[in-house]
Amino acid sequence: MTNIHTILGFETSTDVSSVALLHHGKWYTRSNSTLKMHSELILPMLQSMLQEAEIECSDVQAIATGVGPGSFTGVRLGVGLAQALGFGLDIPIFPISTLSALAYSAIEASKSAPDALILAAWDARMQGIYWGLYQTCLNLGVQPLLCDRLSSPEEMNMGEFRNKPLIVVGSGFDPYCEKIPEQWVDNWQEKYNQRLSDHYPSAKEIVLLAEMAINAGRGAVLPEELLPHYIRNNVAQVKIKNG
Repeated sequence: MTNIHTILGFETSTDVSSVALLHHGKWYTRSNSTLKMHSELILPMLQSMLQEAEIECSDVQAIATGVGPGSFTGVRLGVGLAQALGFGLDIPIFPISTLSALAYSAIEASKSAPDALILAAWDARMQGIYWGLYQTCLNLGVQPLLCDRLSSPEEMNMGEFRNKPLIVVGSGFDPYCEKIPEQWVDNWQEKYNQRLSDHYPSAKEIVLLAEMAINAGRGAVLPEELLPHYIRNNVAQVKIKNG
């Protein structure tokens, strides 16, 4: 599987949808920031990108897609498209956490503070935040220290990592700053603190993380095994079970 040279990626979980193609070391990308038009524009963006690269869809050797958490509709779109292409082309799929791609987008900023952890957070609406805590990892890009989760701003807890220097990336905290526990804010001010609230996960990060997974010989799934990573669904099921 390490002989894969053409990887196609999608990221449709957030307000910005994107597609990316890595073909023999050369990048081709497209993006769209109109959330309600993701489904209408994703295929034209894909076709335009393949034409620019002068390849056919059948030349793609692997697919990578963001699987959430994020917009339910957006996550379903990316997962469904990846599954359809995976089945049609009979090629492996690499599911990538949207929050891990968001964390990876902050790698350049983290070089100025190599000991800083990366807190990737996305506004989940309904007074919730999708978030995960990551650290840089040489062979895999980023590695989770606290797995992706959904919390209210008041309930966020980093446990043993709460006093570590942080890089905060994503829009998750912007609407809820006044609700975040005071000790968090104090920590961000006293320790190394960089806010990258304008960063979005992109298909390029999705492909880069998939490429590292390919080189490490891990992470591939069959199309029928690909699942969305909603998180909120799990919370709803727990509440129902607990009555």
